[in-house]
Amino acid sequence: MIMAMKIAITGASGLIGSRLASQLENLGHQIYSMTRSRERHGIYWNYQAQEINLAALEGIDIVIHLAGENIAARRWTKTFKNEIYSSRIQGTKFLVESIARLRQPPKKFICASALGIYGNRGDEILTEESQAGEGFLAKVCIDWEKEAAQVSKFGSTCIHARIGIVLSRHGGALKKMLFPFLLGLGGSLGSGQQWMPWIDMDDLISAFVFLCLHETATGPYNLCSAKAIQMKDFSQTLASILRRPNFVQVPEFILKFGMGEMAEALLLASTRARPKKLSDEGFHFKFLDLEASLKHQLD
Repeated sequence: MIMAMKIAITGASGLIGSRLASQLENLGHQIYSMTRSRERHGIYWNYQAQEINLAALEGIDIVIHLAGENIAARRWTKTFKNEIYSSRIQGTKFLVESIARLRQPPKKFICASALGIYGNRGDEILTEESQAGEGFLAKVCIDWEKEAAQVSKFGSTCIHARIGIVLSRHGGALKKMLFPFLLGLGGSLGSGQQWMPWIDMDDLISAFVFLCLHETATGPYNLCSAKAIQMKDFSQTLASILRRPNFVQVPEFILKFGMGEMAEALLLASTRARPKKLSDEGFHFKFLDLEASLKHQLD
């Protein structure tokens, strides 16, 4: 029988956080949303003001840190890149320093990261043992994980959840992709050869639950399907399910002109990642097949 745990979540109102909080609550665990608003119910914290309700964190078994600026919210200007970086590195640093002050630190600190840590790697198969790559997003993830890892000095096990492209009907990448396809203007981006490390939202939530309950889980985990797919095949599959054409191919130079550096990192980079540790440690995916995942999400 699994004992009920007290779990605090930053970013609990977001796309992933809200689903995860609901699932963990359904499993009998006590969920505490960490909020940057004093008016909202939950554990108050604000890394910018260096304020936190430390007493409310005492006795928490697991902290899941998902908060951070939405990297796809707007063009990557110098100012916005600083916001992306600061929200993750400074936010994580403050949270870890706060945990260091607790009499009873959490058993686990599960910190979000991203498969962008590997950079643009072509056809190279990437596991948790692979070296980090280059570029702005890779640097953010590298520094992010370094700050999170400091928590191990204070008695908490650190887990880096390297999240791939999440497929959900409620938001994120899939919702943005649907619009042009529904207009009959769907197609692949760039060469179409780039690998997309996708994961169904249901599997992502199950993977987080697995990391919470799996006693020996530690270090980085690639949260993506074992069957990465190239952009051209993704767009063809999506078009087939929607019964829409798939003839538009948006050239790289147009994407770079319109979106700048963000296009290279989020749309054109090739990341052929595999969830080696999840698979080796007994996690079972419900949606290994892209078509099944898309039908499930779009039904």
